[in-house]
Amino acid sequence: MLYSMHCICSDKSIDDILSAQRDIPLPLEDMLACHTRRLTGCRSFIEQIRACVKDSKLVFEAEQQA
Repeated sequence: MLYSMHCICSDKSIDDILSAQRDIPLPLEDMLACHTRRLTGCRSFIEQIRACVKDSKLVFEAEQQA
């Protein structure tokens, strides 16, 4: 499914974020921090990103990194 939505305070569209996750998977919080400017932006599509990755293998818990 394509998500071309682009938040004005983010560097990337949802598709770009998901593609980056496929290339280099990060824990969810790191992914959001890295790709969405979640601390300074409007956070307008954080929940949509969470829904996209919720049941996929695109994110993992931080404890699984080690």
